[in-house]
Parts: sequence; C-alpha cells; structure tokens
Amino acid sequence: VGPGRTGVLIRFGQAQEVTFSPGAHLKAPWPVDRVIRVDMPLVRRVEIGFRTREIPRAVTRVAEEFYATLWESRHAAGTYEKLPEEALRLTGDENIVDMNMVLFYRVTDARKYLFTVADPESYIRSVTEYTLGVSAGSRAIDDVLTVDRATFEIVLREGVQSALDAADVGVE
Repeated sequence: VGPGRTGVLIRFGQAQEVTFSPGAHLKAPWPVDRVIRVDMPLVRRVEIGFRTREIPRAVTRVAEEFYATLWESRHAAGTYEKLPEEALRLTGDENIVDMNMVLFYRVTDARKYLFTVADPESYIRSVTEYTLGVSAGSRAIDDVLTVDRATFEIVLREGVQSALDAADVGVE
C-alpha cells in the first residue's frame, strides 16, 4: 500500500474488518483476496450548481468580445457548465437565489467510504443539496447573501457533516 493510502481487504468478495496501513503486507492471491486502495489525505470536491469542464467549449470571436465585459466570462468561455436545477434555491422570504458551491471533503474511514453507500460522491452531493435548500429556505435572502452569510455557512457545514455522520459514510 502506497504512502498516504489505506488498503481495504476483500476476501472472497466480502470486505474484512482489517485495513492495511502504508507499507508491505501479505495477502492470498487474487481469487481469494484483493485489496482496494483509498487515497486518504486526498481532498476531494463536489460542485453544486455547476460543473468544471475538462475541455473548454470553443467561443467565437464576437462572443469572446461580448463575454469579456461580463463578470461571468469564465462561464461563457467554456470552463464551467451551469446547472440551474442544482443552483436555484428559494429563500425564506420567497426570493430565488442562484447558489454555486464547492464542497471539499476527505475520507476518514476507507471501509465505510467504500461500502456504506453505493456511490459516496452522489450521496454527498444529495445531502449537500438538501441541506443547502433547507438552510436557504429558512432564511431571508439578505441573510444568505450578505448580512449573516458567515453563520449560514457554519450552519450549512454542520448540517452536512451531521447528516453524513448519521449515515456513517466515513468522510469529513
């Protein structure tokens, strides 16, 4: 197991309680044992309201001149793809706010991360979207965007973490 990774032992297709720390370990050959390695210190990210594109979209010369005057020129230039179905939220005072967010997380328990839920990243995204909607829906738009934004971010972070802890996903 390489540096910074944790190995989870799979014996006859079933996850074992034992995990391997970095270093050399003995195991039975493939049909009996296999090891899934998880990069523990890696900080992963989940994007809410947009996705970063691997390959930027081509922009015409006329569009390039137009987008250069906008604050969102990186979005228009093809680096980001907006997802309004994730980004738009209703606040407590019935205003619609466009919320884009990046959630950073890391794995704290490799076995739980791999085997508690089928797709941990999708689960984390769903929990974050739900918590974002509930948190924004209970506050006025000014509290969400300006006046009480720091408290809103703390409540959001604690809400997401408590939901993930309740599901025992093994991330923070």
